[in-house]
Amino acid sequence: MNAIAKNFREAWKQALRFVSREHLLALVDQGVVSGTSFLTTLSIARWSGSSQLGIYAVGMTLLFTLLAFQDSLISQPYAIQRHYPEGSAAERAGASLTLSILFSTASILVLTVTALGFLTWGLSHELVTVTWAIAGIVPFALTRDFARRFAFARLEMGHALILDLAVAIVQLSALGWLGVSGRMSAVSAWAAIGGASALAVVGWLYCTRAELMIRLQQVRAAIKRTWALGKWLLVGRISVQVSGYVTYWLLMAIAGAAVTGVYAACMSIVAFVNPLLLGLGNSVMPRSVMAWKNGGGPALRHEAIRNAMLIAALMASFSLAIAIGGETVMRFLYHGKEFEGQGLTLTVLALATFSGALGMPASNALATIERPRAIVAIGLVGTVFTAVLVWVLMEEWGLFGAACGLLAGSVVGDITRWVAFFMLVPRAYDPRSVMGALGDLTEVSDVSRWTVKRLGEGVHAEAFVVNSTGEAAIWRAYHSLVTKLYKPEAGLTLAKVQAQFDSLSDLHTVLDGRKINGWKISVPRPLCILKSPLALVMSSVPGRHIDSYKSKDDLPISKNMLDAARAFTAAMEGYWSSGRRHGDLALQNILFDIEAKEISIIDAGTGESCQTCNVAIKQLATASDLAHLLWSVAIDVWDLIRSPSLYMDREIFVESVLLATLGRIDSQEGRRQLLNEILSCAQQHLADKFELAWSFRGLWNGFVRRVATQRMDSIVDRVTSHLDICASEGRQYKFRTQRAIQALTS
Repeated sequence: MNAIAKNFREAWKQALRFVSREHLLALVDQGVVSGTSFLTTLSIARWSGSSQLGIYAVGMTLLFTLLAFQDSLISQPYAIQRHYPEGSAAERAGASLTLSILFSTASILVLTVTALGFLTWGLSHELVTVTWAIAGIVPFALTRDFARRFAFARLEMGHALILDLAVAIVQLSALGWLGVSGRMSAVSAWAAIGGASALAVVGWLYCTRAELMIRLQQVRAAIKRTWALGKWLLVGRISVQVSGYVTYWLLMAIAGAAVTGVYAACMSIVAFVNPLLLGLGNSVMPRSVMAWKNGGGPALRHEAIRNAMLIAALMASFSLAIAIGGETVMRFLYHGKEFEGQGLTLTVLALATFSGALGMPASNALATIERPRAIVAIGLVGTVFTAVLVWVLMEEWGLFGAACGLLAGSVVGDITRWVAFFMLVPRAYDPRSVMGALGDLTEVSDVSRWTVKRLGEGVHAEAFVVNSTGEAAIWRAYHSLVTKLYKPEAGLTLAKVQAQFDSLSDLHTVLDGRKINGWKISVPRPLCILKSPLALVMSSVPGRHIDSYKSKDDLPISKNMLDAARAFTAAMEGYWSSGRRHGDLALQNILFDIEAKEISIIDAGTGESCQTCNVAIKQLATASDLAHLLWSVAIDVWDLIRSPSLYMDREIFVESVLLATLGRIDSQEGRRQLLNEILSCAQQHLADKFELAWSFRGLWNGFVRRVATQRMDSIVDRVTSHLDICASEGRQYKFRTQRAIQALTS
């Protein structure tokens, strides 16, 4: 027993090494907030009775719901996106504050209309009072919560603590006066809460006025930016709430109110750990954002694992305490035979809370890299799994079975979150290397006026764009540079990078600046090679990935995107005709600016880039590049999870390119031969890159190969059907080709 205690103490000491100043201040702040809430509840119960306490509790559930909605729709997106280069920090903060004010205004309107509706329908006086009272204090409470989240996002935990201490002092003083003077009620308590929040908000606005700047243009951009992320965070929040409450609903429906009451009593004891988890949560998200900004994937992975170890140590202590003394606490707080003998149930519920808490760092990391759809999907899976298990096990073992179902569902959700975390969070990304390398190149010691943003990651390298925030250029006349930072583990030599430099230079010389049918073709200009770290510096080009055109009005099946496909094909045919090839013509290496009618072609490959094209199959340049385009679209099976419409957008572009290319060949046999070469080369790439084996990776490769093969065959079949290769040649064929391309818009 002594050995176990000694090992536990050593593990606790190791965990405390991960506790930072921000963690401690966040815990203290959450203690102040939770303590204020508890004392407020106790004061109302002591001085006004259970009836007024019930009215107060109902109103607070409504207020907490609005606070949760604002956090998901505004506060969290601000914390994640506050380092974006658009506008200044003050403008971004002012835009988010404006959104909070707009949300408060909308909440007041909704609550006012609801209260008037309750009056019209003759509903209970208490319900109308609750709605009116919450409508009166909601703007102050929401703005106060935004101020807290604003401080958390900037890791200014001390500022949040001062704000919450001020609210606590004013609020508890007002409640004490109300109680002593006999004026305590639910409405007067809400007035005290609203008044304390209002005073704190006025003081906060005065102190932070220099850090807030409201510009209409930034507000419009913030609405679009935060809604794109916030809507998914809100759905994820709702799924988490449902997962937490589904056990109550099922117990009430199946076992009745008495068993539900026992479960609620057990959960009230387990909930003692909530202030600790909420306090950690207030620091975990902003620290994750800072880790991602400053150190990318490795730093974010380290931060998430670090937080998980800290939470594990704290929750292990709490779970052990519940296992040892939970039943004693239960008997002390709740009297009655139905509350006895629940020690094992309490232990299982504590372990379920333990498991759910371990998933928090992974969820925050996924939100940080803006993968909210993954969070939503995982939340829905966990909710369904929890509901089914609670239902089945409760039928067998009663309340203990319900607790076991909750634990199993929590474990499944926890495992799924961490699997998604390790799959989606990149392993490499260090913008400090980029800044340092460019600083050495330009001989600039102060790089604080530069911003760096990660563009993407490939097998051998990561790409970053560095922008100057002032009028001074970064290097020569360039205010924006793209740096391709090669991974040390990729093993690329200086000679290979020089070959890529020459290949990109050739592509730039031949295609950059050409105009085809009103479309401008752009290619990055390689500028230099950095030796330490090994990197290729080039000029930036306009455009964005095809997946960014997601809205109904921007779908790639529009005529503009089809025109872009034809212009792209015409440009590349001039390159292919001289025997040159891009070498790595994946769809992610083609960028579009539909509004400005510009196409950018990036990341040219070399003669050694693809062994399949250079060794296994000696293909023409046209067939080789188009095979790359075809197979790179087919192998992205993640769009089955993200959005099938994304795949359709890419597929239509590829079909358009194939149609435009084949449509320029007059010979029926030539068309058939080229299409067969493209498909054969793409299939060979699939076989070479996704080898089959009796392993998890081998099984995954087999799945990808099956899906990709079906997709490639489907694309080729549709192209063949549109072109009608077996039909007669000449004008009739050309007419059908034009009709085929036009048919894609219908």
